[in-house]
Amino acid sequence: MKKGTKDLSSYQRLKQENERLRNDIYTLIQKPETAKAITLKEQYKIQYDQIEAIMFGGRIINKTTFGGIFSAITPNKG
Repeated sequence: MKKGTKDLSSYQRLKQENERLRNDIYTLIQKPETAKAITLKEQYKIQYDQIEAIMFGGRIINKTTFGGIFSAITPNKG
């Protein structure tokens, strides 16, 4: 019976994540034109775009008032 993620130790969760990432890499390299590979690519792209938008501001140029976390902690020059 498969344990839930709450029942796993941090090492076991790390092993599961490592296995998932290896499977994702295999799919992206060996089967790049499959629906699964395209879906994986878009999921990772969305994830990294969200991180970048939070850290550096919105993705749409001149359409956002939020400049990201870095703009809030970096002193203005000028």
